[in-house]
Amino acid sequence: MSCSGDERLAHPAHDVGTLTAALLSMEEKMRTSLAVTIVWMGSACAPIPQPPTAPVRIVSVGSSFGECVGPCQQTLLFDTDVTLIIEDWTSQDPPTEQPGALTRAGRDELSRIEGTLDPGALDETYGCPDCADGGAMHLVLDQLGDLTEHHWEYSAPPADLADVDALFHDLRGALIDCVSSTWIDPDPACVAFVWP
Repeated sequence: MSCSGDERLAHPAHDVGTLTAALLSMEEKMRTSLAVTIVWMGSACAPIPQPPTAPVRIVSVGSSFGECVGPCQQTLLFDTDVTLIIEDWTSQDPPTEQPGALTRAGRDELSRIEGTLDPGALDETYGCPDCADGGAMHLVLDQLGDLTEHHWEYSAPPADLADVDALFHDLRGALIDCVSSTWIDPDPACVAFVWP
């Protein structure tokens, strides 16, 4: 059976209004589908939130001079309190210990600094520590029992360790001289260290 042109136009499936509505509906569904796809792709490309890194604790930080005779190695040990160990590796005498307690500001500063340290992003060695007897700095970090060591030239810390370096010099000076600073109070029994 064949249809004449007039019969086809009269058929409901070929009604222009119905066809237009169907096309608009299909176009709207395609736009919605495209929008959903774009949003999904955007979320797939967004940075994936990283789990928080494990806390980092400074175990020790110190300085040393290899060609030096006398108490040329000074190390701060961080535990409940802070102890400065002054050693003379050319002597049989025991090291001198100068204990102190961090002030609230000192604990806050230590916590702030530890929060900026990422052992995995730090180099083991920066520059040429103690070359030509220029002195060296050393740092030991603990992240969930994994210890890492980092070394740099005395008075030339890399940017990532500049705050550690500054903290060392402040605490060391206060404990050697037995004077309080913003960050530490020496032990009441502290006796100022006398350089030989």
